[in-house]
Amino acid sequence: MGVIDTINAGFRLVALKPALMLIPIVLDLFLWLGPRLSMQPLVANTVAQMQEWSVSLAQTGATEATIETIRANIELLQNSGAAETNLFGMLAWGSYMGLPSLAGAELSAPAEGAIVRIHELWQLIPLELLLLALGLLIVAIFLSALGWQVRGEPLALGRLAGWSLTTCLRLLVVVIPIGLIMLSAAVAALLFGPLAIVLLIGVVWLLLYVSLFPQAIALAGHQPLGAVLSSAQIVRLNLWPTVRLLLLVFVLSQGLGLIWQRLVALSTLGTVVAILASAYVGTALTAALFVYYRDRLILLHEMIAKQRSTERS
Repeated sequence: MGVIDTINAGFRLVALKPALMLIPIVLDLFLWLGPRLSMQPLVANTVAQMQEWSVSLAQTGATEATIETIRANIELLQNSGAAETNLFGMLAWGSYMGLPSLAGAELSAPAEGAIVRIHELWQLIPLELLLLALGLLIVAIFLSALGWQVRGEPLALGRLAGWSLTTCLRLLVVVIPIGLIMLSAAVAALLFGPLAIVLLIGVVWLLLYVSLFPQAIALAGHQPLGAVLSSAQIVRLNLWPTVRLLLLVFVLSQGLGLIWQRLVALSTLGTVVAILASAYVGTALTAALFVYYRDRLILLHEMIAKQRSTERS
């Protein structure tokens, strides 16, 4: 099955099983109509403290460079948009693993809704960790449901719950080191400048080879290390088809994402259309990756079986 056929298979699957879109739709509706989690008071308090600090340093004879640095940080914090950010958007952080969401489209509720405000730093950190954990669980349920449908198994909620929890834990084991590698690469880019391009290219190749680990976990049920190795093997044996598929998924996601943002900015009806369209297209593209992994995994097993049969004969 070629890349275009694989994409078509993903769209056909979602058209036949529209319930697969339920999780991204509910998530976006919550981000749109639900309460907002704001750190505006915390940002305001931090800015006030930094301003008082700069005045105090000026009175004690601190250097102008030090004071200017503090003022620049104050301006950066004020212009960062952190005060206006809905932290519940962190629930959609698993979008890079295939969960479609309009979290980045600045969804504005049609009427003023409830706002939960964070005043202290000690409140922010545990809340962020909780939101990250819930976001991972959401994407695990979404991927598990897709995996079951691509395998052709009947959807049993009891078994799906257990499978999703296992998937969540295995995804976590893989995501943490990948995140650390990406963070290290970003720091290296800042420290070494142009020389870091070699490291960044290596990171891109690494991400390419492990790009199918969510499918390996949610569909095939691999352990974390086995999922990474399975993804790497599938990509190595099907390098250019994988690159073409990933590029096509990326281009469609980003290009259509601009259209969804325009719809959100137009009206309430536009937001509804954008939520439904984003859920359909995004779920179909993620389903296509599952179909691709399944078909390539079957071919790999057939190749291994043929080789063993040839060796025995």
